[in-house]
Amino acid sequence: MPHLIRNCIFTVVFIWSLSVQADEQVKTVGVITTLSGGMATIGKAIKNGVELARTEHPKLFQNLTFIYEDDQFDAKHGISAYRKLITINRASVLFGFGGYLAHAIGLSVERDKVPFINFNFEAAPAVGKKFIIRSTNYIDQYMLLLAQYLRNSNTAEFPIIQTESTFLSSMIKSLENALGAETRLLSIATVSPNETDFRTIITKLRKYSGKKIGLFLWPEQLIAFTRQAREFGFSAEYFGTDLCETAAVLPTGAALMEGCVYPDNEVSSAFRESYRRRFGDEAQLTFAGSAYDMAVLIGTLQSEGKLQEPLIFMKSLREVKDFSGVLGKYSFRDELAAGQFFQYAVQIKRITNGRGVPIE
Repeated sequence: MPHLIRNCIFTVVFIWSLSVQADEQVKTVGVITTLSGGMATIGKAIKNGVELARTEHPKLFQNLTFIYEDDQFDAKHGISAYRKLITINRASVLFGFGGYLAHAIGLSVERDKVPFINFNFEAAPAVGKKFIIRSTNYIDQYMLLLAQYLRNSNTAEFPIIQTESTFLSSMIKSLENALGAETRLLSIATVSPNETDFRTIITKLRKYSGKKIGLFLWPEQLIAFTRQAREFGFSAEYFGTDLCETAAVLPTGAALMEGCVYPDNEVSSAFRESYRRRFGDEAQLTFAGSAYDMAVLIGTLQSEGKLQEPLIFMKSLREVKDFSGVLGKYSFRDELAAGQFFQYAVQIKRITNGRGVPIE
């Protein structure tokens, strides 16, 4: 009888041990993104990209679980989400949208040694960091291409309107540097993030009717500006950032943003078709594609057993070269002025019939 009891105890312990090992193999990816508010279009695209990757590559995600936290495009909510994901959910890797979030949790990420893939063009949050890596190119690479496009118009001066934002200011500064001394940006107005009345500014712009004008505004402001400009009978060729694409998918946005030019990455036609079939739109496909690629990369590394230790995982990310993704091939880069990031090809796009289309 004692022998039988010992065997039973051994069996229970053995089964429990296997259960613990299985649980330890399942890793959590915490995703902090904006799922409500004015920037939700981007946040939802990131979530959709991850979920599409999980659907199309189920074997890669057998031992991965994703937990989403909505930070409402607010740093304080982002910090709270980070604490929850690390202390309660025990996330092994983090995804996160926006430079503001990377600035807010950057020191904590380095202290806690948590690999953090940031969906963000701004280089500064990743500079000098060991555990922050951005999912795509940095601002200078986009603005250099936009500057080349603008210089081809043989215009010496481009009026711009911008929202007060460090992110948008960094884009404008980068564009100024890329344009050089012979071409300059003329600041017409800097507005608060909540400003929606642009009538006075449009009046100032009347002498620039028909010319190229830079709109470095948040999506709802882009809609408000272009609507009021149309009501005033004012027309221009607009250029700006990928937020033109965000605005184009808002109600009435497609017609108002038609023709807006901006630098961006481009997804494959197969991904575009698959995404539209699953989600019914093409809103912020670049962010969706980036999230898809990063999810597949993590799934691949997890399947190879490289997600067990943060340092091993980060080393594996640094070894990525010519990895095929839906945004094209990408490789790891580490530059003094840009930190760690994955580099893709960049293109100039124009809003055409409500969607961003590469300019030939």
